[in-house]
Order: sequence, then structure tokens, then C-alpha cells
Amino acid sequence: MDKLDIDLVVQGHDHIYARTKPINQEGKATTPTKLKDRLNEKTIEYSVNPDGSIYVIPATAGPKVYYKNPSEKLGDKYYNLFELAEENHAAVYGPDPSDNRRPVRGQVQNFVGITVDENKLTAVTYEIDQNKNDAKPFIVDQFGIIKKYQ
Repeated sequence: MDKLDIDLVVQGHDHIYARTKPINQEGKATTPTKLKDRLNEKTIEYSVNPDGSIYVIPATAGPKVYYKNPSEKLGDKYYNLFELAEENHAAVYGPDPSDNRRPVRGQVQNFVGITVDENKLTAVTYEIDQNKNDAKPFIVDQFGIIKKYQ
């Protein structure tokens, strides 16, 4: 993706929320310069001209959720690529009675709002937890990318 100059990749199918650091053509995580700002009464960090593509897995907007992969094969080499890689937030409600390999279904849903304003991309991830905040959306992550052209 970096070779194609793609800054943000939104992908799925892990049913967890995760966001990488910028990943360059060699598959290595890079550390971008970041600008901090305020949005939604919280701090937001914008990666400036990231050297690589940022990948986001926005969890799920359906009932199926999974635990974070515990495989020792992945280890630090894999998880060090991530800015944020959390256990699915439904995990606190225990295992699904029909399949203990995943958390109970239907408790937590996520969605991402992405806006682009000239050279600034902003992504805000919301969560709806049936047991919190009167089941109204709340923010679990926000980040952005700023492109400065020479």
C-alpha cells in the first residue's frame, strides 16, 4: 500500500479494533511527526506526512466479535506495528454461551466517521455498548493524517 502512496487502509474481518503505526514498503513500523489538537473535548494526534500506510480494523457493526489473537507466533514483532490493538471491548461480558472462543455477541458495536478537509484526514471511532452510556455512541479512538506538500 505504501508503494502506491496510500495513506489509510480501512480493512476488516478481525472483529477487534486495531490501528497500526505507519507501515512502510519494507513492512516496518515508522514513527511519524505528530501534531496534537483538540477534538470532541479530547486530544487528537495527526501524523504528518507519514512514511507508510496506516491500517485500521474498525471492529464490527455486527454481532460477531472475537478475542485478540493470543498466538505466541505473532509476538512483539507483530504487535509492535500497532499504535492500538485492544481486546474486543465485549470481552468484559464473558464468553459467548454457544462458543467460548469469542466474547458474548451483540453487546458492543463500532463504526468510524472519516472526514477529509483539504490536506487533513480525521478519523473518529465510536462504540455503542449496550451496557454503557444508555447504549448511545461514545468515542474510543480518534486520529488523523496531515499531508504537507513540498
